[in-house]
Amino acid sequence: MKISDIETKGLSLVLATPKQVESLENELWITFPKGYLQYITKIGEGILGGHYIRIYPPWRIKSELTDWRNRIKKYWFWEKGKKILPQTRALECVILGDTLDGDEIVFHPAKPQTIFILPRNFEKIFAVEGGLFEAIDWLCTAGKLTKAFTEREIVPFDSRKQNSEGSMSAQKEADPPGESLSELIDAGKRWAKRNKAFKTCKEILKNIVGEQEETKVIYEAIGFQGDYPYSAGCYISVIEVIDSQTKLSLGFLTAHVNEGSYGSSFEANKANRKKLGRKLDPHAPG
Repeated sequence: MKISDIETKGLSLVLATPKQVESLENELWITFPKGYLQYITKIGEGILGGHYIRIYPPWRIKSELTDWRNRIKKYWFWEKGKKILPQTRALECVILGDTLDGDEIVFHPAKPQTIFILPRNFEKIFAVEGGLFEAIDWLCTAGKLTKAFTEREIVPFDSRKQNSEGSMSAQKEADPPGESLSELIDAGKRWAKRNKAFKTCKEILKNIVGEQEETKVIYEAIGFQGDYPYSAGCYISVIEVIDSQTKLSLGFLTAHVNEGSYGSSFEANKANRKKLGRKLDPHAPG
């Protein structure tokens, strides 16, 4: 992938300066991977691929690095990848970005041209050689973490502005140990992993998704209040079904997993399904 492959569509970009990159390198005693300086000063902060990859600017790396290292020290999910990146070395890594599916993009200061991918839904680790653009290309085309996609546009956003607008009062009550939002999220992820919640959703999808269709996870959540079947303690996953050729939406699956039970509902996009000659009810035989 080259920087010219990324479409900005005339949008107002959120760019870092070379000085900001150099300043963080000096502060952390690191050298960023090849391509990072070019990417973050020419493309900037945003979501690449329409809805998938976020490369962090220097200000976000600086503000989140310590918390990220503390989190993977406490919650390490990638034992099957320890030959590629053991936890002791991961704790020395710098996080470069993530995907909206929850996969994390990191590098080790001693090997800056090797980009490590810590998947959200796998215990193994992937390593991509050659620098940042090679890693982005792998995420877009390899088909390991999501289906390969061709979109290369950037949707800019400024995390500094969002943090400022979304920040709560400094006078808020302190969270008890283990009950910060990030810790609750991590606990929810561990519960979902232990109970194979997402795997259950995949099994449900087998009866809905046809050969010419693909899926996209919209969100996963743990519900703490709601009417049956979305009652307290319920894992919820919303997954969009898409026609592979036209990219038209065919509907949304909402799956739920409770202690010892699961179920789902499907909201079909009737107009698109009719246009493409698909059954309005994907559960129906024939």
